[in-house]
Amino acid sequence: MGTKTCETNRANGAAAPRIEIMKAGPYAVYGAPELHLQTIETDEAGVARDFRPGRSFATRPEPVHLCRCGASKNKPYCDGSHGKADWDPALTAPHARRPEEVTSYEGPGVTLLDDEPYCVLARFCDAGEGIWRAVGRTDDPAARKEVLRGAALCPGGRLKAIDKVEGRDPVGRRTELGLIEDPRMRASGGIRVLGAIPVIDPEGIAYEVRDRAVLCRCGQSHNKPCCDGTHLRVHWQDGLAEPVAELAEV
Repeated sequence: MGTKTCETNRANGAAAPRIEIMKAGPYAVYGAPELHLQTIETDEAGVARDFRPGRSFATRPEPVHLCRCGASKNKPYCDGSHGKADWDPALTAPHARRPEEVTSYEGPGVTLLDDEPYCVLARFCDAGEGIWRAVGRTDDPAARKEVLRGAALCPGGRLKAIDKVEGRDPVGRRTELGLIEDPRMRASGGIRVLGAIPVIDPEGIAYEVRDRAVLCRCGQSHNKPCCDGTHLRVHWQDGLAEPVAELAEV
């Protein structure tokens, strides 16, 4: 979390938000960050264009326990189903990635950083000609704008774009949690974590603090606690979103 936000919280006597992963159990959320549905909106071609905020859920009294196994009957909250659900709670993602594991794509106006294991298959990178092709044309203001926008919307933080013109990463710094809904794919995604909220494993070891991440809540990811897009392949749904008529292909 940014220093300014931490200082503001301390001045107000409020605890900074954090997420603690309980052993073989749910996420314990402290600090009462906002929590609401975030639906992926697509254009007529089916390309993801933005997140639409939806209804909110309470995060007090704290800690609030959010389902991690995918089996709760009271989603997004835990109801103890993890004790008998058919899932593997093992945390297999590294606590931090090495800089040399990140691929860099240099364009005339943007540097695009690609950390593939954080992909959640949200598809914001598919707009237009695709973000990897467009980065080579970022001397064009329209292409530069599209690359910056697509990378900033990448919820898991696989993609990060550095604007060479303005010298900054355009990602916002608000602190909140979102329950991703993907109606076109008839699936519900992970927990979108914004604002560098610390995530701590059951042994008390913190994961690398990142400005955005997506945590698995279907219980099926092979990169826990991170989402890896498996919810799309199994068409996991939390029952919180409006149903859609057609099932898209994955």
